[in-house]
Amino acid sequence: MNKTILMIAFFWCCLALYSQSIFTFHGPADISSQTDIVGAGMGDTGVGDLTRQNASTLNPALTTTLDKTYFSTGISMGYTTYNDVNKSSFKDDQISMPYFLLAFPYKNHRFGINYTNISSANLKTEARDTMVFEGDEFLYDLQKRISLSLYQAGLFYANKNPLVNIGFGLNYLVGHEIIYDRESFPDSLGLLDSEFEIEKTFYNPSVTFGLAKGFEKLSVGVSYSTPTHLKGDVELHTNAIQEKTGDASYKYPASLAYGVTYLPFRHFVISSDIHHQFWSNSSSFEDPVDTVKMSLGLAWTGIPRANNYLAKIPLRTGFSYRNLPFKVNNNEIYETAYHFGFSLPLKQSENTLDLALKLFSRGETAKHDFAESGFLLSVGTQGFDFLKKPFDRKSPRDIPRPDKQ
Repeated sequence: MNKTILMIAFFWCCLALYSQSIFTFHGPADISSQTDIVGAGMGDTGVGDLTRQNASTLNPALTTTLDKTYFSTGISMGYTTYNDVNKSSFKDDQISMPYFLLAFPYKNHRFGINYTNISSANLKTEARDTMVFEGDEFLYDLQKRISLSLYQAGLFYANKNPLVNIGFGLNYLVGHEIIYDRESFPDSLGLLDSEFEIEKTFYNPSVTFGLAKGFEKLSVGVSYSTPTHLKGDVELHTNAIQEKTGDASYKYPASLAYGVTYLPFRHFVISSDIHHQFWSNSSSFEDPVDTVKMSLGLAWTGIPRANNYLAKIPLRTGFSYRNLPFKVNNNEIYETAYHFGFSLPLKQSENTLDLALKLFSRGETAKHDFAESGFLLSVGTQGFDFLKKPFDRKSPRDIPRPDKQ
């Protein structure tokens, strides 16, 4: 019970955390791959990986790998460095809770709930500019801030079938966006500072379908999520008023992902995924484009029954390449990332502490005015069959008596 309470508290504490990108003012730059932390260490792969316990929220059919009551979650943290055309450099930290999944098995059926942080950002910029007032030139301060969050929570069902594993997810997406702008003038001018905030809230359901099939040394998977038009309210906040000004609208695109996992040798795994998102149909930001993410991962699975603890530790690495869903200066932006990961087995063999490191870079100053690079460290856990009552070694028990001679 204490473990369950701790997990719930951890979830609620992390909901308001954010990741960062200098390109957030143009659109959603950080978009979740919806893999678990094991997959994150393998280049964000795992759509078709049936070789392990797989807690990916992208393909619900993968939950057929979970044979016990199962919980998986994590937290991601890191730093991003921004560079501009003037060769100035800025650094910002980031932290987010990428996902959690709770699954319950019953015979060949899997039921559960999941949560994914689809995209989140909290970016603030400050600058100083000049203005002319009554023939004189003055300096004034500019401040802009954008806060964007898009979360997905849902229920899923999967069926383990010798022909093909199938999965179905019913999702509910909730989004929140705040755009803040402030201009501060010198007191000597006698001007009122300009300040306004536009707040949008939008929501709507969507559906995810998934298939996965395992062979002797190969497994494949595919998932599709339907597009959804999120709707809600827009509120305007200024120095003088606070009122609803219209209806919010955010078109979240359909996505199609497919992947293959291969075991060339014992204890070695190769996994590759391709993930499409059809953003060009969206009107939520300027210059939207369809995105393609290509991922490749390698893993040493470890030897679970080895006497040497180090031989039990799984090791992973990978590479991913994608374009962002918008253009800047009429040029597409690309992200290149290198991934590394490993898992530490806990006392019970099915429970692990997972770590993943992502080194990434996005954009070019010559084309996009800005570029950014950084790292993201993800730490999580999986396993914990907490509905299973542990064996009480202190409880009274019958002691057998020897037979009389």
